[in-house]
Amino acid sequence: MPLMTVPTLLVMAPGSSALRTLLYFDAGDVNRAVAQGIATMLGVVAMVAGLSAARMVTDPEWIFTRDDPPAIRVPVPRIRRRGN
Repeated sequence: MPLMTVPTLLVMAPGSSALRTLLYFDAGDVNRAVAQGIATMLGVVAMVAGLSAARMVTDPEWIFTRDDPPAIRVPVPRIRRRGN
């Protein structure tokens, strides 16, 4: 099973944006901090979606080939009658 490696730049990019968000909060600029925080989250979501899509396109077995989950059998309780 191959390991998925991601360059360090993809990990550092949201980190610098998140630091900018914290700096805005520290400076008391809440509007810019919230806007920067939203931009940071959108960037993270976009990177995750892009990496997942690239992996699906280049390695179809990663998403489409897997073992079927075992069948789960739920026991049905029986109704017991008293006296009969």
